Amino acid sequence: LRYHRIAEHHGSRISLTITKDPLCQQSDISEVAKSTVPVLELDKFPEEIVHLIHSRMPLRDAAHAACVSRSFLHSWRRYPNLVFSWQTFGLDMNEGTPYGRAKKLVDIIQTILKNHSGTGVKTLKLQARPCRNVITADQLDTWLQAAVKAGIVELALDLPQFYGLKRLKMIEINAPKVSTFLFRGSPMKISISNSSQLNSMTMNGQCYSGMFQYALTKLQSITSNLQTLTLLSSREAFNMPVSPDKFLHLRNLKIYCCGMENFDFFFSGFFSQCLSYTGKFLLIGPHFDVRRDSIIHEDSSADASDTRRVAEFHQRNLKKVAITGFCSAKSLIELTCQILESSSSLLYLVLDTTGGYDNTGICDYMERKAVMEALRGVEAIQKYIKGKVPSSVTLEVLERCGRCHIPKLHKLGPGLVIG
Repeated sequence: LRYHRIAEHHGSRISLTITKDPLCQQSDISEVAKSTVPVLELDKFPEEIVHLIHSRMPLRDAAHAACVSRSFLHSWRRYPNLVFSWQTFGLDMNEGTPYGRAKKLVDIIQTILKNHSGTGVKTLKLQARPCRNVITADQLDTWLQAAVKAGIVELALDLPQFYGLKRLKMIEINAPKVSTFLFRGSPMKISISNSSQLNSMTMNGQCYSGMFQYALTKLQSITSNLQTLTLLSSREAFNMPVSPDKFLHLRNLKIYCCGMENFDFFFSGFFSQCLSYTGKFLLIGPHFDVRRDSIIHEDSSADASDTRRVAEFHQRNLKKVAITGFCSAKSLIELTCQILESSSSLLYLVLDTTGGYDNTGICDYMERKAVMEALRGVEAIQKYIKGKVPSSVTLEVLERCGRCHIPKLHKLGPGLVIG
């Protein structure tokens, strides 16, 4: 049976009609299925119950319900989960001009926040990056002032780099209950007046530069109780601090190197020193055709005998390290060996030579040359890492997928063997 909601303007009554699903047989439909069954008379429910029901609806459905019910309209003014994106409002990304699409999204957000009381907001997710030619810094400030109040718990900002003629220079948060903060944009000053509840943070600097350096030198002062930190960056010019700031309660650290073909992975090991509690360190770097510092490729000038070590590097809390997109880069071999030698509590080391997989379990797409680089990564593990793994550490090496990746290898380069 398929249920359809019908709104009736008789007080605040919501009814359901039961209609025949095309897949049902005629004999499965009883006479009662043809009738209208009243299931909710909102005037009989306490206001808080109505608000609870309304708050469980997705934003788009909640807005529609507010159009047909006085009780839901009253609840709409303190709807708690504000998620503003193209997907939320069902907008067609291919319709009209980029400016027209952005203007439509901005107008919808403006209307919703204008009719919202500003109280009761628990979640604000704002995808404003596609609106850079429409939105201004002053307008964004007005939106945040309207929605970010003392009771907010989750704040996610996907920002464009410029707003009109003014660049956003600082984000100031005075909400004491924020536990999750997601930011996408260029590094900028972030002030959180009370960060005691903040335990999860994502700083997405993809398409920008300097997010890793910013995190190592600026974040600790505003993240006293942070437990999970995720960082993304596309460009870095490392000037590594002598002693990176420690995050006193950090347990999980994820580093995504987005499109950094010549990134020196060795420096990313300093991030693991930020872990003060027993925790996990995950490094994700995409494959390229051939790493210039490949320790395996015949055309590379990398010298396998001359490897770096930092005597002061010690990590007593690291339990698990996982590297996705492991390749034959000399700097990545150096990083892995440094971690093995300096992490006395390490129990698991996972080296994934592929690009990982999505939420459905399907392998991420890899070009033919990237698959070949993955094979070089396996060879580098055998040559330079496997023999240095202590007996107390479990090493897991994830290789190319026979179904998704190997069919691309019609012709292998010299010295590469599938086995």
